[in-house]
Amino acid sequence: MATPLPPRPAPIREFETYIYKEIDGRPLYADVYPPTTSNESHPTAIYISGGGWSSNNRTDYPRPLFHQLRAQGYVICSLGYRSVPETLLPVILTDFKDFGVWVRTRLPEKLRDQGIKVDGSKLVVIGFSAGGHYALLTVYYVPLKYINRTC
Repeated sequence: MATPLPPRPAPIREFETYIYKEIDGRPLYADVYPPTTSNESHPTAIYISGGGWSSNNRTDYPRPLFHQLRAQGYVICSLGYRSVPETLLPVILTDFKDFGVWVRTRLPEKLRDQGIKVDGSKLVVIGFSAGGHYALLTVYYVPLKYINRTC
């Protein structure tokens, strides 16, 4: 007899949506989920959703993982980005680079008002399917000054 799967956690309702970049008047958004713990400072987990390289949905995230990361003190950023064939891979990587800059410079400002201190030097990049591929390419190709390879 198979062991039943645990119930799927509820969606996380506590998040803010920010514009991290605009291209020709088109905004690119990131949903930011606060941690559920009180730490002196919090690392950031950047989540890149999948979609076969031709689409993406920042609101489609792995709920168990997000609940666990928040409980461990991470601020989670689920980001939207341009897709193929709208744009090409090298240009898509600039979205991730620009997001890395935004996380290190703007996100701490935005969360400070909520009493959340973000440590911009502690980042982890994760993704699912095509987003996992993009996460790998991001930490491989984007300069360390934008994305730190270790956490």
